[in-house]
Amino acid sequence: MSLRILAALLIALLGRLDGATTPADADRFVRAEGTALTRAGKPFKAAGFNQPDLFGAILQDDVKGRAKSFAAIDDASRSGVRFLRFWASGFWPNEMKLYLTDKPAYWARMDDLFRHARERDVMLVPSLFWMSNLWPDLCDEPRNKIADPSSKTYQAMRAYATELVTRYKDDPNVLMWELGNEYFLEADLNASDRPKADGAGSKRLGTRPVRKVDDSLTTEMLLSFYTKMTASIHAADPNHLVTSGDRGPRPTSRSLRESFPKQVWKGDTLEEHLTSLRNSQPRPLDVMSIHCYGNLDGGYLPGEESTLGLKSVGGLSLRGMELISAFARTANAAGMPLFVGELGQHTPHMNDDPEARFACAAIDLAEKEGADLIAMWVWHFPPHPKYNVTGSTYPALLKKIREFNARHAHGEKSQTQQPR
Repeated sequence: MSLRILAALLIALLGRLDGATTPADADRFVRAEGTALTRAGKPFKAAGFNQPDLFGAILQDDVKGRAKSFAAIDDASRSGVRFLRFWASGFWPNEMKLYLTDKPAYWARMDDLFRHARERDVMLVPSLFWMSNLWPDLCDEPRNKIADPSSKTYQAMRAYATELVTRYKDDPNVLMWELGNEYFLEADLNASDRPKADGAGSKRLGTRPVRKVDDSLTTEMLLSFYTKMTASIHAADPNHLVTSGDRGPRPTSRSLRESFPKQVWKGDTLEEHLTSLRNSQPRPLDVMSIHCYGNLDGGYLPGEESTLGLKSVGGLSLRGMELISAFARTANAAGMPLFVGELGQHTPHMNDDPEARFACAAIDLAEKEGADLIAMWVWHFPPHPKYNVTGSTYPALLKKIREFNARHAHGEKSQTQQPR
């Protein structure tokens, strides 16, 4: 055998051991085709859960956190849960010390998490920048710098995203990447009105002292950030889709946008609100994201109000299921698949409703309206006891999720090896 042929064989072998993608593996990435998702040439929909500190627990305590997170993955695999959404970093600045001081150790912990999920055939939706103040606080800059490509903050965020997505770009067990968590709820809010928001002034957390007006994020800034960061992620990883992680705009989105930096809280009409939703998800984002928490009857407890004291958007209850239909149809009109990234039940909360009636009905409605991905809130997360689900609780809900995935989530186990 010639040295040239031997070298070629060695390169091919090493590529497989390193996690390089074969043609068969390449077909297993989730794709967006118009308003639908596909995988391996078949329509693909999936139901999963949020497990927010899946990586954060390991980052904070390698031994106990690993046991906790791996148990959550194992339980998800047994229970027919197709994917888990989580923050793929520390939550507070001081939780990023390992990344800043020992990157190989940091990425080794991430590698172990991804490997375990892959072995259990539980897909992942890693949220790259869950906490919008994390990187500005780390870089000691105001939050509006996330939209400034020349800033230390933006450059640090792009570097982190590039490291992460490049590391796992050949892993089809990654369902898609997510930018952050509910950024458009912050759109056009004057941050100086909440000077101690997001842990400001905490030495324990490592946050900046106070929030000022330049910590505000306007609609224009967020659209710029989404567009530029998504393009950067696509350049580093052409295999995976990107979604925003948004809940949807506030029910006063138009008046806030037009009055900033003043704060005018005038309720949107339904047309204004859905236009704001559609415009908040610019290309090159691949998948529209919404979050929904509600009640079967759409009603409120006596004295209960939404975040802004509003109970409706253009006449549709913020706590009912009508908005699921409206949002799903907006995604369809925009030509985008839909990710219901958080679906949760209020009044009664699930701990008072073993049948999880709203959650089950909302899954049925989302499926009927064509939603592609649904992530319930929340899996193996004791800090939220009113919503917390495990494989031994809420059998009606878990049955609903298993049946949804049996109909839609084609998921024979991937043979891809551990990426570098």
